[in-house]
Amino acid sequence: IDAQSHAFVARYLPSAGPLRFISAVLRTGIALERVGDYAVTICREAVQLSDEPPPDIARDVETMAHHARQLLNQATRAFHEGNAELARGTMGFADQFGSSFPRLFDDLVQEAEAGARPVRDLFALLVVLNRLERTCDQSKNICEDTLFAVTGEVKAPKVYKVLFLDEHNTRKSLLAEAMARKAYPESCSYASAGWT
Repeated sequence: IDAQSHAFVARYLPSAGPLRFISAVLRTGIALERVGDYAVTICREAVQLSDEPPPDIARDVETMAHHARQLLNQATRAFHEGNAELARGTMGFADQFGSSFPRLFDDLVQEAEAGARPVRDLFALLVVLNRLERTCDQSKNICEDTLFAVTGEVKAPKVYKVLFLDEHNTRKSLLAEAMARKAYPESCSYASAGWT
């Protein structure tokens, strides 16, 4: 796909819609390749478990896997059909589902505190949950690529939060905050504080 997309660009020099589509195809190919890598990692971790996961954790993994598959299916369908509304709806579902990962992480922490499972197994389960979460993120990226290809919409640029610290927030941190605001006003949100 990558080679064919580049050959198409070189041969036909597309512009506007076709160029957006080819760009989205390239990025979607990368997202799908990453999802494949996540699947390999999940399989590798699963076969190394010393025992079946506890019922609560197994249920969490199955729930997250179900949502990840559903999101990926909807995202690829939206891309294939050029359906901007399905892409937007899938992104909303991905945002809603993303808030459940901290609860699943808490379940793992409780299992670790109980001490009934080897730490290696708990780390493997954490890796599995993380890769499922990343699959949801890649699905959202595919939806963003769909919107770009179909409508030309681009996602809003990230605004980073930068905190400058010194001991009492009296000199260096205040100066750094002021200089950053002046030099890069649109890049980040700046603040300063003292660690004491």
